[in-house]
Amino acid sequence: MAPTAVELTGDGLALDGAVLPLWSGSMHYWRIDPKLWPRCLDEVLRLGLEMVCTYVPWAEHEVEAGRYDFGEFQPRRNLHYFLDLCEERGLKVLLRPGPHINAELTFFGFPDRILRDPRCLAQSARGTTVWLPAPPRFFPVPSFASSVFLEEVQRWLRGFADAVRDRLATRGGPVVALQADNEAALFFRTAPFDQDYAPDALSLWRRWLAQRYGDDIYALNEAHGSAWPSFAAIRPPTRFDVVDRRVLARQLDWIAFKEWTIENFVGEVASTLREAGLRGVPIYHNFAMTDGAPPHNLAGMERTVDLVGIDLYHPRSQLHLVRESVLKLVGTSRLPFIPELGIGAPWYMPALSVADCRTLLLASLAYGARAFNLYMLVERDRWYGSPISARGKPRDHIARFYERVHGALARLEFHRMRRLRAAALLTDRAMARLAVASSPWDPLPGGLLRLLGLEADGMAGEAQWGYGRPVAVDAARAAGVLKSALSAAAIPHLFADTNVEADRLQGVHLYAIAAAGFLSEEAQRLVLAQLEAGDTVVIGPEVPKEFEAGRAGPLLHDAVRSTQRVDAPLPHLVHRVGRGRLIEVPGLHEAPPDAVASLLDGLATQLGLPREPRIEAGARVDASWHVHPDGHRVIGLVNRSERAVAAAGELEDLQLRDLASGERFDHRSVPLAPGSARLLEVLS
Repeated sequence: MAPTAVELTGDGLALDGAVLPLWSGSMHYWRIDPKLWPRCLDEVLRLGLEMVCTYVPWAEHEVEAGRYDFGEFQPRRNLHYFLDLCEERGLKVLLRPGPHINAELTFFGFPDRILRDPRCLAQSARGTTVWLPAPPRFFPVPSFASSVFLEEVQRWLRGFADAVRDRLATRGGPVVALQADNEAALFFRTAPFDQDYAPDALSLWRRWLAQRYGDDIYALNEAHGSAWPSFAAIRPPTRFDVVDRRVLARQLDWIAFKEWTIENFVGEVASTLREAGLRGVPIYHNFAMTDGAPPHNLAGMERTVDLVGIDLYHPRSQLHLVRESVLKLVGTSRLPFIPELGIGAPWYMPALSVADCRTLLLASLAYGARAFNLYMLVERDRWYGSPISARGKPRDHIARFYERVHGALARLEFHRMRRLRAAALLTDRAMARLAVASSPWDPLPGGLLRLLGLEADGMAGEAQWGYGRPVAVDAARAAGVLKSALSAAAIPHLFADTNVEADRLQGVHLYAIAAAGFLSEEAQRLVLAQLEAGDTVVIGPEVPKEFEAGRAGPLLHDAVRSTQRVDAPLPHLVHRVGRGRLIEVPGLHEAPPDAVASLLDGLATQLGLPREPRIEAGARVDASWHVHPDGHRVIGLVNRSERAVAAAGELEDLQLRDLASGERFDHRSVPLAPGSARLLEVLS
């Protein structure tokens, strides 16, 4: 094939200018008899996908340190033959060389020699090795800061690059994108003081601080409330022991450093791939199921690689978590991408039914995802529930659904559609770091607590640190009220952190942010920029006069030109700032969501903002418009409740067709089962 230029766009991958949707399915070639590869790939095509994704495991291909088998000795390792078969069928390929791949492999795809080398391993604050309790066998966790580990990783990646360099699309091959590492989150040991205290990690921490404070030890000591004689003497915190807000900076820096450690390692992987000759194709990364809380930094990671996505494996009972993850992607990423959208699950995770997996795909798209990789499309060992068996046989009761949906998405050019946007719920990144650092659940990871159903206000510390209120808890509660109110007001919205790139907020004119005790300098500057541009910002329970960690920060206060008090129905203050309005709701963290929804509804009407479909179905049913450039539309419906509902209202004025079932709904209500989702084509 002729060389092809590959460019990541907001619609997918542009191959010589022609856009291919980033819709793929996973198949692990080395786990399947090579004689069956052609049959499996034919079934991938039959389900309507033009792209296949696979890991390339380090441990599987390494013969000895620095020597790799890509089919010379073992047919199952013949990556070249697999790529040949894909190319013959016109299938494009996403390759994921790790080094961490998980994939339910023992040791997550690392050669055991790496995990036997203490120089490669992370350490706890007590100097002991950090272990990951993952089936089928617990193993010691590598350190992202270890220079020895990085050298080993780079040697593997160069060997991988030698094997696939000539198979990139830019050289006429089928490979159109690469993934740098996998679910990089300190191997799920994300509690604030769990790791990493290995020697290389401590050296990296000191260098990071020196850069952050301009090599000025006096500036660091003033911020941290410390008296270190030099950067070389600095020790990191091993527990949250703050009693005064003026020394919070040390804890916030530690959490920010953990975020940077992840981004730095993934950046090293990406740089190694490029330097080894794998240039000209996008490099992406995937975070495990998250809402973007530290140490996951979506905006930071998307400045490190070309694209970042979030993996989703949620049952229907957790559709609220799907909503949070996808809306954060919509507000952060240039292409909202689910790199692993679960079809089935590994044997040790909570069971995902066929209905769970169908709903997960439809709900992700309804909330705004436009790119996905179905994992696993082709079944393999340690997995169940895929639509294609490991022998290449379709499981029709599963496969037919995906075939219909993929056909409908292609016909409608869903990848070119955009979910309406008008409002954004912002999260102050500094407050998010404080909530993580002060968690009373340490050493349990926040991601685990989220999956277990703990609300954000229950994961933050309740102390006041001299602010006169439990700022982390109040901010979390205010954010929860704003989430509910934005949905109830049917305002198209997204979620974003305050470190987001400004262009990701295009089309947003109504902002909401929770603030208690402090609002970071980063957040205040972002809010002030939107106000000066003429937008409206709702804030509460207060407009703080401090930046993070007790620093004086009256930026927003000093910008206020006039203030008007409004007493009913929800008492609030209207501050004039620049050409915009700053709406302060003092009791926001305790306000009834309906009252806040009424306030937001009035603001949206004044601003002339677009609305989601007006439906009558209950508070936990979400509706969304998706609009194509030529004007045709799709409605997304998600029922997060535990009861069956009939979505009526505006839907009864339309003729609709379900993308998955083909069922017509002409001028009548649309039934939604408990924990279900629909995509509806608007016919007229």
